[in-house]
Amino acid sequence: MIDSVVVTAPARLHFGLLRFAQAPRQFGGMGVMIDAPSLTVEVRAAHTWLANGPCADESIDAGRKALAAFACPAAPLALAIDVHSAPPRHQGLGSGTQLALAIAASVAHLCGTSHCEAPQLSGAVGRGRRSAVGSHGFIHGGLIWEQGRTECEPLAPLVDRSPLPDEWRVVVCCSDGHSGLSGECEQRAFQTLPAVPSATTAALERLAQERILPAARGAHLGEFGEAVYEFGRRAGECFATIQGGPYASPRLAAQIEAIRGTGVTGTGQSSWGPAVYAFTASEDAAADLIARLAPLPAFSDARFIVAAPANTGARIDVVRRR
Repeated sequence: MIDSVVVTAPARLHFGLLRFAQAPRQFGGMGVMIDAPSLTVEVRAAHTWLANGPCADESIDAGRKALAAFACPAAPLALAIDVHSAPPRHQGLGSGTQLALAIAASVAHLCGTSHCEAPQLSGAVGRGRRSAVGSHGFIHGGLIWEQGRTECEPLAPLVDRSPLPDEWRVVVCCSDGHSGLSGECEQRAFQTLPAVPSATTAALERLAQERILPAARGAHLGEFGEAVYEFGRRAGECFATIQGGPYASPRLAAQIEAIRGTGVTGTGQSSWGPAVYAFTASEDAAADLIARLAPLPAFSDARFIVAAPANTGARIDVVRRR
């Protein structure tokens, strides 16, 4: 008998979307999973709904959807959900998707389904309608490449993935008091954006397939970083009518410029921001970068996190009653 299911899931960095307002295949993009700030959620069967920790309302909503999707004779009436830790919301770290998928995976185990693929989990809780990076990253970890979905596909297929070298580190900079677009605001933004030119989409595809993935597999940090920076900047320019440029604010643009000024090439804005990332060769290199950035005015309200690549996706532990 299962007592609880504990899921530990990585955070997600998103480098940018391939396309939107184009038919027949929409969105697509590239990103990577990192081990911090991580999500840890514990789910138990219960007679009444209860959620503790951050994102309580969101947790219960995901739990209700998952129970409906995985309905079976053994399904519990309700869930007790404890969110022990979670990435900050609306920072560009994919926290909403990881939370929803973690709850969906927990419910699947409680209902007797021990293995689910990304389309089943994301479909159960209504995630992955635009980007599928976080959904595939939850299962597989690593560097994720997907080229979008058609109207008849519930989730964009995973085209390719690669682990990143274990010794690499990512410095993530989050700015207090700032948040990226989400929910209805994000939906309205996409309705007003002009279509991505086909030449831009083609250039992004070449960057992903011919430079980023090979550099990751070959552990060539300099080439990887330069290509990731170019991918993020080109993709960001498609949002200029909303953001005013390739980045969400002049402050983020200044942060990225400052990082580049230290000689670190692989930097950009994750999703809508305000999280900014920088790829470094090691733990020591990450610490050195933070020491150089922290005194600068652009980072006056910044919090720095050092993360390792999360190459194996979410960990699911089933706790059984003795």
